[in-house]
Amino acid sequence: MVYESVPVDPMRWEYRVLHVDTREEALPDAAQLNEFGNQGWLLVGVLNTGDSRHVQYYFVRQRNE
Repeated sequence: MVYESVPVDPMRWEYRVLHVDTREEALPDAAQLNEFGNQGWLLVGVLNTGDSRHVQYYFVRQRNE
């Protein structure tokens, strides 16, 4: 049996935050979210800031470098 130690580069990530002011625009629909998915973005969280007017969508994808 042979064990080989191969160095592994850490994964690199990039993030995107979509800020929505519901007084000025609608929340993203399935088509918009699917477009982000087609670009490699994964939705990891949604935050309502507490005033119910501002919503933030958090996306992540692996950086290609």
